[in-house]
Amino acid sequence: MVPVGQVWWGYHGAHPEVELYFTDDRHASKEGSLLAAYTIFETMIGKQADAPNPLEQGISEIAWTICGEKK
Repeated sequence: MVPVGQVWWGYHGAHPEVELYFTDDRHASKEGSLLAAYTIFETMIGKQADAPNPLEQGISEIAWTICGEKK
């Protein structure tokens, strides 16, 4: 299983200033979609992704911390 929900709430707790929901409060924002994508990638590939910028590096780090624990 891919722990997207666990990563979502872990990231939200660490970075409440980043809006993970789109303006309709039902769908993921761009950042929320990136979080899901990084979590899926890191779970399936089994390694941390190379993130191109600080926002994505933070997402990748939290995703890998949680996904790496699942191994």
